[in-house]
Amino acid sequence: MALTKTETSKSEVSVEIDLDSLLGSAAKSREVREVFYQLAFDKMMKRINSGRDVNGKPMEEYSSSYKDSLAFKAFGKSSTVDMQLTGDMINSISIEKQNEKLMKIGFKDETETLKAYAHMTGFKGHPTLDGKVKPRLFFGWSDKELKEIAKEFKPVINKANTVSDEKLIALLDKLVGSG
Repeated sequence: MALTKTETSKSEVSVEIDLDSLLGSAAKSREVREVFYQLAFDKMMKRINSGRDVNGKPMEEYSSSYKDSLAFKAFGKSSTVDMQLTGDMINSISIEKQNEKLMKIGFKDETETLKAYAHMTGFKGHPTLDGKVKPRLFFGWSDKELKEIAKEFKPVINKANTVSDEKLIALLDKLVGSG
C-alpha cells in the first residue's frame, strides 16, 4: 500500500503521508513529526534543486520564450528546472494537518496552490497552455524517499518505541548544521 495520497485540484494541492506505517508509535510525538517534516522538505528540495521530479526523472525543460524572458534573466535562472523563480510557491509549503497517524502537507496560499496545480497537471484547463505543457511532478515524495527518512529515526527509537530527547536534539542539530 502506498505511503502517500496526493490531492491535485485547483483549490488544493497536498500530500497526505501515512506516519503510522513509517514511524509507528514514535509519531505520537509532535517533535518527531516536525523533524520528520523538515527532513522530508529538505529531501524534496534537494531533488527539486537537481531538476528531478518525484519519480526521479528530469523535469520538462523550460520553454524558449521563458528562457528569453526578462523575469528569467532578472532572477538569474539557470537551465535547471528547479520550480523557484521567486521562491514564493516553494516557501508556501507547510503542514496543514497532523496527528500520530497522518501528516497532510500542502500549499498555504491560494495563488501558490494554483501555480502548483498548473505545474503538476501541465496547465490543465488553461486557455492557451492546456495540452501544450508537460506536467512537472515536483511536489511530493516517493515511498523510497519517505522510507529513507524514517530509517534515520530507527536508531533513535528505544525499546519503549519512543525517541529520547538526546537523540531528537541530535537530529535537530543535524538539520541546523545542514541548512
